[in-house]
Amino acid sequence: MYGLGAVVGGVLFTYLSSNYGQRKTILCLAVPDLFGWIMIGLSSNVAMLCAGRFLTGMAAAGYVPAIQVYFTPTLITKKHQNQFLIVIKEITTYSSSEINSVLTLHTFLQNFNLN
Repeated sequence: MYGLGAVVGGVLFTYLSSNYGQRKTILCLAVPDLFGWIMIGLSSNVAMLCAGRFLTGMAAAGYVPAIQVYFTPTLITKKHQNQFLIVIKEITTYSSSEINSVLTLHTFLQNFNLN
C-alpha cells in the first residue's frame, strides 16, 4: 500500500507543487502524513493499517520533489556543500522509509497477535 500511495502522491503532489508552489505543497503534505501516522498507530484492523500506509506513502512521494526544488536555490552557492546535503537527504529519506516499514510490520504483528 505504501508503494501505491507513493505512485498516487508523486503524481498528485508534483502537479500541485508546480501549480501552487513548493512551500504550500510541503505544508499541505503534513496533513496526509499526520493522519497516516495516526491511523497506523491507532489501527484496529488491516484496512485501517493499509489506509494509513497509503497516506504516508502519498506524503513521502510528495515531499521528495517539493523539497528538492524548494531548497536547491539556497544550496546552489556552494557546490560541495550542495552535493553533500543531497547525499545526506537521500540517505535520510531511504533509511526513514525502511524504519517506517519495520515499525508498520511490528504494529501489524502486535495488533493481530501474530508474533
